[in-house]
Amino acid sequence: MHPIQPQYTANLILCALRRPDKRLKNLTFVVANIEFDLRIRHAREDQANNGRVIGPSARHGHSFGRSDGRMPGTPRREYHSNVRAVEAAWRSTYSGRALVPNHTGRRGAQFAPVAAPRIPIRFERPVMTFPDKKFADVGSFAGAYFAQITTAAASIDRGKLEQAANMLTKIYNSGGTVYACGNGGSAAISNHLVCDHCKLVQTDTDLTPRVVSLSATVEIITAIANDISYDEVFAYQLRSLAMPGDALITISASGDSENIVRAALWAKEAGISVIAMTGFSGGRSADIADVNLHVTADNYGVIEDIHQSLMHILAQHIRQAHMDEAVISQRKF
Repeated sequence: MHPIQPQYTANLILCALRRPDKRLKNLTFVVANIEFDLRIRHAREDQANNGRVIGPSARHGHSFGRSDGRMPGTPRREYHSNVRAVEAAWRSTYSGRALVPNHTGRRGAQFAPVAAPRIPIRFERPVMTFPDKKFADVGSFAGAYFAQITTAAASIDRGKLEQAANMLTKIYNSGGTVYACGNGGSAAISNHLVCDHCKLVQTDTDLTPRVVSLSATVEIITAIANDISYDEVFAYQLRSLAMPGDALITISASGDSENIVRAALWAKEAGISVIAMTGFSGGRSADIADVNLHVTADNYGVIEDIHQSLMHILAQHIRQAHMDEAVISQRKF
C-alpha cells in the first residue's frame, strides 16, 4: 500500500473551489480539507499506483470519508475522473491566483485569494548514474568522484558564466541588492555566498555589494512555512524586500524545488533578474532564469561542489577585476 499522504497544491484547491460544478462537487469537499500546500505531482503518483489516491492525512486527525479520499457513496471511477478533471481544468483555466489561509489554524481556515504567478508543471524525478556500483575502498571512490567533478566543471557554459558576472557587477555598481536562496546544502551555499560576495568583493575595490540570503533567517522561514506554506518561504520574503533592478540567485540541484520555482517566477514578473544554478535535467528554474548556470551531472554532491565553486569564481573574478593590478598578488583570495 502506497504510504504517501495526499498531495495537492493550492492551485488544485482553487480550481475545485471556484468551479464547483456537479462533476467536482465531491472532490471540492475532500480537497478543501487536505493540507493545501502539498504538491499535485504526488496525487498523480498515487493514481499511477494501481489507480489509488490516498485520502486525508491521519497525522492531523482527519477521520471523514474513505481511506482513498472518496466521500461515502462516490464510485472509484467517478472520483478519479474528478481528479483528472481538476488537473485538466487547472492547466487550462488557471488565472494566476492561489488560495492561502489568513490564520494559522488547520481546521476551519479562512481562505483568501492572493496574487500568484503561473507555475509550470514538470513531473519527473532526478536520476543518478554515479555511483552505480560498490567501491572497495575510499581511495578508489575518491578517484571516481574527482573524475565526476572534472567532467562536471568542464560542462559549465563559459558564455553564461560571463553573463552572470556582468549581471552581478552591474547590480553591485548600481547599488541594487542580490538575493540568494536554496534548500538543504544549497541553503548553505546561499549563506556562504553572502560572505564572499558581500565581504570579499568589497575588499580592495570600490564596490559595495548588497547581498541577502533568503535561506538564513530561520524565524521568518518557519513562520511562513507554518502559517502559509513551505513553497512560499522565498517568494514571500522577496515580496517584502526586492525591488526592480535587483537580482535573484537560485541554487537547486534539481532546479525543480517548488519554493525555488515560485521565487524565480515572482522575481521575473517583478522585474528582477534571475540566475539559476541547476543540475540533473535543469528543472523548471532553468527555463525561467535569465541566466542558467547548469552543471551536467547527476550526483547531488558533485553538483553542489560545482555550485559552490561557481559562487567562489564569480566573487573572486569580480573582485580582482575591480582591484589595482599591483595589489592582486599581495592579497589572499
